[in-house]
Amino acid sequence: MTLHARPETRVFLDANVFKFCSTRLLRMQPVRRPHFSESGELTGFTLIDFVELNPNDGIADNDTKREAKLLEDVAELARTGKIDAVATMWRS
Repeated sequence: MTLHARPETRVFLDANVFKFCSTRLLRMQPVRRPHFSESGELTGFTLIDFVELNPNDGIADNDTKREAKLLEDVAELARTGKIDAVATMWRS
């Protein structure tokens, strides 16, 4: 049995910033596709494609966008176990 040590670096994240860590959201998006009928008439139909959206792309302020990008990096460090991200601090 292998025991994994906890990361030594603990990072406190305010719960308000978690929304910026979700950068690859899978969503369904309708897409109109052209189609030629048997009579040669151009018609179309709608398909649903799955697309990845990054809500942070809509941030207009460059400073805020840079901070959101930093949070993406922090989230990746937490996912890989290099840091321990906590949202609540308490004394034991």
